[in-house]
Amino acid sequence: MHCFTRQLMSALALVTVVAACSDQSTSSLPSAPSARTQPNFAVTGGACSSQLATQISKEQKALFSGAALSEAQDRFRVIKSGCPATTEQTFSYVQFTIDQFHLGNALQPASAIVAHWNSVFAYVGLAAPNVPASALGPDANAGVIAQAGGTRDLTVAPGPNGLGAGLHMPDNAAPGGSHIYTIELISANCLTTSLGQTGACYSFNSYPHVTTFNPMFTAVVCQAGHLEQHLALGHTLGNGSTEVLPRPAGPQFPLLCPEPVGATNFGNGFVGRALAALVNAVTPRSAYAAHGGLGGLAASMSPFGGVELTFFRATFSADALNQPPVTPEKGSWTTIVADPPGSIKVQQSFADLTDKPVVLNQSGGNCTQCGGLTLVGTATTATEVNAQSGVYVVRWNSVEDKPSPKQAPFVIRSVAGAEIARISYRSVSSQDFLDYNNVMLPVSWVQHVSQFFEIVVNLDTKTTSLRIDGTPVAGFQNVPFVNAAALDVGKIGAEFSGIDAGIIGWDNVSITKVAPSL
Repeated sequence: MHCFTRQLMSALALVTVVAACSDQSTSSLPSAPSARTQPNFAVTGGACSSQLATQISKEQKALFSGAALSEAQDRFRVIKSGCPATTEQTFSYVQFTIDQFHLGNALQPASAIVAHWNSVFAYVGLAAPNVPASALGPDANAGVIAQAGGTRDLTVAPGPNGLGAGLHMPDNAAPGGSHIYTIELISANCLTTSLGQTGACYSFNSYPHVTTFNPMFTAVVCQAGHLEQHLALGHTLGNGSTEVLPRPAGPQFPLLCPEPVGATNFGNGFVGRALAALVNAVTPRSAYAAHGGLGGLAASMSPFGGVELTFFRATFSADALNQPPVTPEKGSWTTIVADPPGSIKVQQSFADLTDKPVVLNQSGGNCTQCGGLTLVGTATTATEVNAQSGVYVVRWNSVEDKPSPKQAPFVIRSVAGAEIARISYRSVSSQDFLDYNNVMLPVSWVQHVSQFFEIVVNLDTKTTSLRIDGTPVAGFQNVPFVNAAALDVGKIGAEFSGIDAGIIGWDNVSITKVAPSL
């Protein structure tokens, strides 16, 4: 702790000195190394040739000076002495140049650094990696990871346009020794998918290219705020389709999303990069404090981005007032029936629901054969996920505004119509209560007061679990499906028919899948 404090104080002192100097005339500042004219880095000569060694020596002198140049020359002497059997030393040299670039010790731009790699690779008989200069940009990073051991993570810190990303490579996942890995921010909505996309997209690449990683590596794209159950990481497969990745078990993936140090911008010059590196080195970052790491296990590299596993969502926010709902945000209304004098209309508010709920008014009075009233939402289908496995959550807010309804059921069904579960408002002899699959719950309802319902549907175990206002209802967890033949979660509906259901407000209706995990 004392050691860290001394480091931090030293860093802050240096920052203070530079800040003070920035207010003085530029003539009082020590001159930073200026970029020299970039030489021609086109590869000349063959493997282990003196001609190519001479060219690399010239490139080193154009790229570095002082201690950085001396170390670069020492490292290349080792490569020359064992050429061509110095592949791993070559990758180590590449990492050295990356480190020097980030420390502000490079006299040339990123384009010269990556061109220099081509020369060194050619010297030991390797194909040029041709890494783009953008891999060393402000929303990107490059790094060498050995086949086993050593540093196994590569991260991109929060930058001017992205919240960051990272990868964790297991030992022996990539055949053939060390590789250069790059992560770059790219345009959002980079995936070809019917699912909603969220957050930024980053492109992950390996040099030399690896077709299949075994075991799979962990990819991470940092998200703003806390992670939600229905968010997953997707990436592009070789055929252009999108694969939804399982979340990795354990703490590794959120740890790859650091909390931003702050909004301080030291600039991109030599001094700026050096200060940023110093502050980053001594400032602890609270992992997972500011951002959620949306991680997934993947066998190949490509563009990665967040996807929403939401298959039905209706908030009625875009629907016209005093009209039946038309288009949910996701999915569709498959059936709307309102036998007079009943109605189904979107209202500005209802009871304590103040954000444009839909109101289902059966208006039948004390009748035994009331007019039917049905509003059923149908989920969309997505080929990117297995719709017949895993865990789904069906959610909504609702409120009963009539003191003595007979029965008002909300029913979850499969695509084929098989009933999974139902919850009903009931009133018998002035007693108000809720039913779950026709069994009385220990939780009641109160007129004018809305409740938040969540039904967790486990397709693998054919069970459902009920939560009301965020609390699991005792005795109603892991309840068997009403109809075990249900294969998926396809519909959520208000099915008011044959008996007085009263006047119900309904809002924030959704069907989502919990992101799979391993």
